[in-house]
Amino acid sequence: MINNVTTYQMTKPLYEAYKKARNREKYRAEHERGIILHEAAAKALKAAQISGKLPSVPALQAEYDVIKQNIDSILQAEKLPERERKTERE
Repeated sequence: MINNVTTYQMTKPLYEAYKKARNREKYRAEHERGIILHEAAAKALKAAQISGKLPSVPALQAEYDVIKQNIDSILQAEKLPERERKTERE
């Protein structure tokens, strides 16, 4: 999600210029990579049912960090009993 929002925001001016261009085919040929990235990011955001105002990247990053910490603590808790069992066998 973070990558899609960032890509969308970075390529939006390029895409807006493409929509306003008199010769769209030529403009698309010159800026095809950015236009394709914008369209892919827009499609992914639409699939995630995000419309209107985009979520802020710092808010998404904070949410990502919380989720990562939770997963790390769960995985650490699962490994702890395994270590204790190995110690008891020796």
